[in-house]
Amino acid sequence: MRHKVLKHIGMAGVIMLLATGCGPLAALPPTPTATGTGITVTGIADKVMAEDGFIVLAAPTDGVSILWFTPDSQLLNSSGADIVLESIESGARLQATGWTQGSDIMVVDSLAALGDADLAVAAPQAVLALDRSITLLEPLEGATVANPAHIRGIVSVTPLENTLRGRVYNEQGQVVGEAPIAVAGTLGGLGTFDVHLGFDVVLSGPGTVEIAEISVHDGSIVVSAVAAVNLPMPEEIIISGSVAQVLPSAMMIHLTEVIHGFSTIALQEDTALLSITDAEVGLLEIEPGMEIEARGQPGESGALIARQVRVIDTYPQQIVLVTPKAGDTIAEEIRLLGSVRLTPSETKLIVRIVDPEGQVILESPLAVNGQPGSPGVFSTAIAYDATYSGPASIEIVEQNAQSGGVLSKSTTNVYITAASGVTIVAQIAEIDYDAGTVRLTESVGGADVVVTNAATLFYGVDGTRIALSDIQPGATVQIFGQAADGTWMASELRVSDG
Repeated sequence: MRHKVLKHIGMAGVIMLLATGCGPLAALPPTPTATGTGITVTGIADKVMAEDGFIVLAAPTDGVSILWFTPDSQLLNSSGADIVLESIESGARLQATGWTQGSDIMVVDSLAALGDADLAVAAPQAVLALDRSITLLEPLEGATVANPAHIRGIVSVTPLENTLRGRVYNEQGQVVGEAPIAVAGTLGGLGTFDVHLGFDVVLSGPGTVEIAEISVHDGSIVVSAVAAVNLPMPEEIIISGSVAQVLPSAMMIHLTEVIHGFSTIALQEDTALLSITDAEVGLLEIEPGMEIEARGQPGESGALIARQVRVIDTYPQQIVLVTPKAGDTIAEEIRLLGSVRLTPSETKLIVRIVDPEGQVILESPLAVNGQPGSPGVFSTAIAYDATYSGPASIEIVEQNAQSGGVLSKSTTNVYITAASGVTIVAQIAEIDYDAGTVRLTESVGGADVVVTNAATLFYGVDGTRIALSDIQPGATVQIFGQAADGTWMASELRVSDG
C-alpha cells in the first residue's frame, strides 16, 4: 500500500496539479533517475513532520539528513505491514531507500521502521501538504537563539530568484534583524536554506523569527513560517539619546528619557569620549540637548556603564521621515514624505539608498518646501530601477553647503524588491491547462504566448490565490514576467476582469 497524500483537493485538483506543474510533486521525475537509484541510508528520526511530509534525521548519513515523502513512498514496519507517517516517532530507527533531490534531501521510495512492529497500520488517509509551504527546522519554537541566529529549513516550492526574506522581531514587533535568505533548489522544486541571521537588541527577551517568500510584483508575503524564540542580550549594549544633564564631578550623564531601560550614563576613567568625527572631546564639551551614543554594559539603578560615548548630533536640526516606515517593503517606486525642523539654506536635502555593506545604490537631491531656518516639509517619488533586492537604509542627509560635510542625517531601514520583469495587461484567447500555457488575443511586446510553471503565482479578481484551472478564456489578466524567445515567462498572473 502506497502512502496517500490527497486531502480536500478532489480528483480534478490532483489532475490539475500533476498536469500543470503546480505544487512540490511537479518538480519530481516520475521515477528515480539513474544517478539517484540504489541509495539506502539508516538513521534515527529526530523530528517527524507528518503534515509537511518530512523526517529530519538526528545525524547526516551518507550526506542525507532530510527524508521527503511523496504519494508513491511506501512505509512499512519491521513486520512488513503498511504504516502511516504519523505513527513514526522521534527516536525511531529507520532504513530508507530512494534518490537525492539536491542538497541533503532524499526523496523516499520505501522506508522501513526497524524494530517498531507495533506501529499503527495504515489509515485511509495520511496527509502531506501539496501547496507552497516553508518549514523551519531551526530554530525550534521556544528556543534561545545565538546572535547571529542559525536558521535552517525547507521550502516545498523554490521561489523566483531562489531568495526568501528573513526577519527577526523583538517583543514589540519591531524588525531588529533582516537579510535575504538564499534557497538551494531548482525553480519550482523542493529547496532548502541554511543561513545565519544577525539582529540588534539591547536586552534579552521574547522575539520571533520569520522566513517569508515575497512577491516580486508587489512586495506582499506569499507564504511564511515563524518561530517564537528568546533573543539573548548582546555582549555590548548600544543606546542613543538626548543629554538632559552632565555631572562632571559624579562622572555621569543623565538622559532626557529612559532608553531601553537606561536613563543614566556612568563614566569610567577609561571611557572614551568622542565627537561625530571620532576626535577626542572633554566631558565639559558635552552639553544638554546634544545627541549621544553610548556603548557599554548594564549597571545598577538604570545606569549604563559606558566604554565609549560619542556625540552624534550637536546641530539642532531634526529630520523626520513619515513614509516609508521602518520595516516597509518597497518595490519599483520610493515615495518619500517627511519634515525638517529647519529648512536648509539651499532648500534641499540628499536622499540615499544604501545596502548593508554601505554601498550607495541610489542618490538624488530632495527639495524641501519651506523658508530657510523655518520648519519645512518634503514629498517626492523616486523611481527605483536598480537590480539590488534586500535590506537597505534610506538616508535623508543635510550637508554643509560650503564643505559638503554632514550636518544631520535620518536613517530608516526598509526592504527593497527590485523589479525583475515587466507587467502587461492582455485578454486570454485560449488556455492549454495540461501544458500550462496561455495564448493571448493579440501580441503584446512581440509575444502572444504566456508560459507558466510550478513557481508561477495565480490570483483572482479579489486578490486571493487561485490555480490556472480557475481561469477561463476571455478573462483580462495582468501578467508580470519577462519576454524570452517570443513568449512571456510569467512569475505572476492576476485576473483583473472576467
